[in-house]
Amino acid sequence: MVRCSRQLAVACCLACSSRCVTAFTAPLQQTARTGKVRTSTTVCRAAGTKSRGAAASKCLQVEVDPEGFDNWKLAPIIETLQNGGVGVLPTDTCYVFACDVHSRRGVDRIFQLKQYVGKRKPLSLLCKDISTISKHSDGIDKDLFKVLKRALPGPYTFIVPATHQARTSMSDNHTARVPRMLLDHKSHKKTWKRREVGVRIPDQPVLHAVLEALENPLICSSVPARLSNAPHDDDDDFEEDQDDDAEWSKAARAQLATDPQQIADAWGHAVDFIVNAGPITSAGVSTVVNCMARPPEVLRQGLGDPGLLGL
Repeated sequence: MVRCSRQLAVACCLACSSRCVTAFTAPLQQTARTGKVRTSTTVCRAAGTKSRGAAASKCLQVEVDPEGFDNWKLAPIIETLQNGGVGVLPTDTCYVFACDVHSRRGVDRIFQLKQYVGKRKPLSLLCKDISTISKHSDGIDKDLFKVLKRALPGPYTFIVPATHQARTSMSDNHTARVPRMLLDHKSHKKTWKRREVGVRIPDQPVLHAVLEALENPLICSSVPARLSNAPHDDDDDFEEDQDDDAEWSKAARAQLATDPQQIADAWGHAVDFIVNAGPITSAGVSTVVNCMARPPEVLRQGLGDPGLLGL
């Protein structure tokens, strides 16, 4: 009885000790000051699969506020992208697979995820501003700049002439080009080089924070809502002329992944990270504008106000 009383007294003293409280809260205060967070990794596997003793792939899942109020949580995501990783990010139309534009391994992984091996369909560039678009395009004149300025950021994909050779900006000595692997189009045994690339600046605060922290733009392709053995219709697919087909647009929206939990269940085994910004309630396809034509023309009407284009 005496021993128990002594133990209880010691426990009470420790609980009330300011030194004990300081030792417990100091690490949390330090984390708040530095803006760093230790994010645990979550082991993800495809639904219905078994590990059978093998090490399961680790998928870093980070839940953030969709308005970007806690973007400090994105530090490990940015580091993964800088190291050539592939993950899932939110946009203003749907969730997308994304990697650094110069990560050959990352681009190959996205092609495999979308089952584009053998037929490389176009992927889009996610850019942080119009200046980044200009660095990766050879055809942004004053008139087109005004169109981009009115519409972006927003749910639009602009098809612009791609830079085929590296060139250096006089202002920041930054070399920018569209990698060859994105412009080489393969279909069956034929290969030819594209002259264009799709560019986007989505209106999504979380994605914008990621892009602002990176030196390069990202390559993206929409995440299918389900696993399938057949290729999927895409938000970023600007190759097929299906623009005015309302039935196709409805089918395409149904195939876009908008729920991050479902994405984790279906794709967590195949990606390095998933940024969960909540379900995208206003999901749909982007409006595709062909800026290779003069004047530019709308190839597909999707989300977004067509009046902003001024076409």
